[in-house]
Amino acid sequence: MDPSAARPSAPESDNVADGDGLVSRLRVIEDQPLESRADAYTALHAELKAVLDSADRVGADRTGADRATG
Repeated sequence: MDPSAARPSAPESDNVADGDGLVSRLRVIEDQPLESRADAYTALHAELKAVLDSADRVGADRTGADRATG
């Protein structure tokens, strides 16, 4: 099976909100050779995990502050 056949067509992809450039970054990664893709996906994963982890800490801080004042 052709790997590109599994990808959504451009019009479908355009419906995805790309406010942070994630879709664009994924397209760039997919165009790289396999070894480079693995490294790029690892780096992207680490970056997204850091963002999510920091959001969890901020949310926990706010929840704790709400409990302290409420």
